[in-house]
Amino acid sequence: VEPQRLRTWVSIFDLSTISSPQLEFAFGVTGTYLAARSTSGHVYLIAQDYVTKYEDLYLLPETCSEEACVTGDSREIWYDPQSKEAGLFTNILAVNVETGDHETFSVLTGWTSTIYMSPQALYLTFLKWEGDLSSADDWMAGSFRTSVYKIVASGVVMGATASGDVPGALLNQFSMDEHEGYLRVATTIGWGRSNSVYVLNETLGIVGALEGIAEDEQIFAARFVSDTLYLVTFRQIDPFFVIDLSDPTDPRLLGELEIPGFSSYLHPVDSDHILGIGQENWTLKVSLFDVSDPAHPIESSRWTVANTSWSEALYDHKAVLFDGPKALFVLPIYGWDGESGAYVFRVTPTDGISLRGVISHGFTFADVYRSLYIGDTLYTISPYTVKANALSDLSEIGSLEYESPPDWTKG
Repeated sequence: VEPQRLRTWVSIFDLSTISSPQLEFAFGVTGTYLAARSTSGHVYLIAQDYVTKYEDLYLLPETCSEEACVTGDSREIWYDPQSKEAGLFTNILAVNVETGDHETFSVLTGWTSTIYMSPQALYLTFLKWEGDLSSADDWMAGSFRTSVYKIVASGVVMGATASGDVPGALLNQFSMDEHEGYLRVATTIGWGRSNSVYVLNETLGIVGALEGIAEDEQIFAARFVSDTLYLVTFRQIDPFFVIDLSDPTDPRLLGELEIPGFSSYLHPVDSDHILGIGQENWTLKVSLFDVSDPAHPIESSRWTVANTSWSEALYDHKAVLFDGPKALFVLPIYGWDGESGAYVFRVTPTDGISLRGVISHGFTFADVYRSLYIGDTLYTISPYTVKANALSDLSEIGSLEYESPPDWTKG
């Protein structure tokens, strides 16, 4: 029996009649979901599928519609001849959401770890281990390299145009940024031995580098803003770095700030201020960094939870709601011995960070994980409930329980 294959789908619905959504079309590709991006009326779905052999033949990527699945042409699958660990198909499905036109592009890779998409191209990265596995000491002395593949997309037409390698490992998608034809990447070398920033040209050759940043630490957060990189590393104390990238061939460290704790997500507030979300002594911490003097950044405002706490925003930036003109900042916070819910803040460069209130859904083990606003109403979402509150004073307008929470009193 042929092995069962997992498929990931893109479904497009017509919502012109909100009470009766209609499926327009749906397309799928073999593999498990890795990431998705949307730009200029197109969706790009990235899925990965292990290379599988069945009856002396390798199962090739398939593109599916509601009617049937079609096997791709092996001659159109790209691969990296330098890769010794290529055991997966990374499949990119591009769909025009208006017309239903679609194409699939496949690359034979190792496990693709980080996805980044600019208006010009989609970048896939593949982590390669360099070292001896014969002993623990050799393992710790080894290091990583990251291969980067550049996929140029014009609508549903895709093509691989360049590949390159950089020393070290990426933290997440915010460790990459394309700006004025250059790709900038921030990596940690080895097991937190040091950190580096590399600038790559259009063919993904390294043209500039700043190496040896924060010895014996590792990157916990990165954010590129135009010609500047804001970088956080951590081991015992939290260095916040400001790095100048205005000359692609000569990245320079402008300034740094050492404070307790760490930030794991950085969000621009304006040209002179960066918001940091992280932890200090196992409690959630929010910092406002003033970078108006890049050589001397300061923590102009800070806010911490009184009790042991964490947030989904520490590893998923989609949990953060920020709107500068409204001075609105909403963060889901889970307190082990304090209040859990959506913490609503006012954040301005002049007044700093102040807590306006907490919207709780009342669950011990699963509370708010997303928030959004429409007009003058703030909506918060938990696994069981959607709440609507007024943005002006956070008073409750209404709520909808769409799933019954479990009864924890039952054995």
